[in-house]
Amino acid sequence: MVGLIDQSVIEQMAADLGNETCGTLINLFIDEMTTLNNKLKVAFDPIDDKTIGDITHIVKNSAALYGAMSLAEKANEINHKITILNQPITTSDHFILTLMENTLLQYKEKYN
Repeated sequence: MVGLIDQSVIEQMAADLGNETCGTLINLFIDEMTTLNNKLKVAFDPIDDKTIGDITHIVKNSAALYGAMSLAEKANEINHKITILNQPITTSDHFILTLMENTLLQYKEKYN
């Protein structure tokens, strides 16, 4: 997966907050996403719609804030499906786990 980080978001954050603060915040984002990814894995086996809904709500907002737009969109899609449409999780929703791992890998390679 290529291009999972919208670099313009990171550049704007660095311009607004400074490189050091931006770097610190990105590392906090990586830590938060790592924790949420682990919790999401557990919530998918067996399926726990409530927990998946809670986690995707956090992920959709945090990911968008840090330029992980594909992850934000997938989390938003799943969150909307669970909380608004009251639809069950399907096999295709498991893709968020792969997307989170690949997104985290790109952030770690670029910013750690």
